[in-house]
Amino acid sequence: MCRPAFDALDRNWATLVHSHEAAAALARWANEPLLRAPDLDTLIDRIWAAAKPEADRTHAALAARAPTDPTAARVLLQTLRPGLRSLGRTVAFGGCFDDADSEILSLAWERIRTYPLERRPARIAANVLLDVRKRYIRGVVDAKLLHFEYLSEDLWPPAPSAEHEAIEAFEPSLRRAHAHAHLAAAVDRGTITPSSAAVVWRTRVQQDDDAEVAADLGMNVRTMQRRRQRAERQLAQAS
Repeated sequence: MCRPAFDALDRNWATLVHSHEAAAALARWANEPLLRAPDLDTLIDRIWAAAKPEADRTHAALAARAPTDPTAARVLLQTLRPGLRSLGRTVAFGGCFDDADSEILSLAWERIRTYPLERRPARIAANVLLDVRKRYIRGVVDAKLLHFEYLSEDLWPPAPSAEHEAIEAFEPSLRRAHAHAHLAAAVDRGTITPSSAAVVWRTRVQQDDDAEVAADLGMNVRTMQRRRQRAERQLAQAS
């Protein structure tokens, strides 16, 4: 069955394996026996073939590097690919795989970049998959609650005040620069993904139409809105 999000993931992996980034990462990891390998494909195959204790130690070595090393994070994501693919089938509930797959891969990347290794040092693969499932289900529920909330006119966001509009008119470039810097820093820290930052930037800062942004990013409006809601919650928690 065609799964576009995972097909894109595989194309990205095929490019990464032969890249300078991969060679540089393997050189950095040369002193770590668990990560030492001639190439990334060999490393992945070894992790998949390993007994659970060894695989978990390797996952831990990758998770320790993931917040500051995107290649380590990407390798860990690739090791979880079979589990994430199965999870996408489960949470789609007979609906569209594309939306579920895109969302769980985004959630997995965010969880990997911010995984609390000190607090949860074992069963890392299982923990990531469990966290992704919980966050996906919570996102679906939150989106439904948000939809019903906004059916009530009394709960619509208030119109901006005259003072607020004057400030916005006087300092638009400053506010945009601050928002851009805030989002860029959050992406660098792994708080949110680049695609989530793009959603927030375009819909909240540039105030582009939700449907237009969703179409440009290849997802439906509900998926895009759930991603924005989660990103804004993560930004607030990190601030």
